[in-house]
Amino acid sequence: MLVCVSAAQTCGAKQHRPTTAAELKQVLANCESGDHVVIGKGTFVGNFRIAHSIHLGSEGGTLDGDGEGTVLTLDAPDIRIEGLHVRNSGRNLSGPDAALYLTPKASGAHISKSLIEDSAFGIWVHECKQVTLDENRIHGIHTGHTSNRGNGIQLFDSSELTVTRNSVRDGRDGIYISATENSLIEGNDIERARYGIHYMYSYSNKVRNNVCRNNDHGFALMESKYLLVENNRSENNKGQGLQFRDAQYCTIQNNVLSNNKEGLFF
Repeated sequence: MLVCVSAAQTCGAKQHRPTTAAELKQVLANCESGDHVVIGKGTFVGNFRIAHSIHLGSEGGTLDGDGEGTVLTLDAPDIRIEGLHVRNSGRNLSGPDAALYLTPKASGAHISKSLIEDSAFGIWVHECKQVTLDENRIHGIHTGHTSNRGNGIQLFDSSELTVTRNSVRDGRDGIYISATENSLIEGNDIERARYGIHYMYSYSNKVRNNVCRNNDHGFALMESKYLLVENNRSENNKGQGLQFRDAQYCTIQNNVLSNNKEGLFF
């Protein structure tokens, strides 16, 4: 981080270190694209919005939504978030309330090595391109019926996404992909969800080296085309290991399905 900050400062970017929630909101509203914002130890309570192409990092700080709305909204392109702890969004699934919500302006965002807890939706990517989600840990709501929870990662009407090496626990579906094209879902680990990875109306995606275990169902491929699903593991799920429903022109190969109630379901 120090190297990145130094490089950015030589290009005129600034580093900000807010110490209160009010100061953080002010910084996020007034900083300039290219700036670095670092939150120190402590809890920053409220709902926050990023409106510039900045780098947001943490040195032990936590963003807490206090059970209301979306904790952090990304509303600008090429935002980079690393090592953030975000928790406690609202519970309105139609809001949608989320820990991190990426608006259509947030194409090019990169979110990595962050911890997300106790939120309706973990990360919601809405109508974006070229977003990367890598090495995040997401712990969703674990009480109540699964239909009353949000998804760990929700991808909607987006393209060219990279979703890799994330760990998702609890919530409704681990990774839910709808109307999303030309994307890579690789190396993710999902447990205690309804569906580990759930596809709807999505084309030309690659699904590789993921593990779905101890869920109601492992993989669900529904109303989708041209999916490459290979080298995944689906194990110890209560229902189907890998479920097909109106999935066409897909290549399913070298997957291991073990100790599920049913293996392949067509």
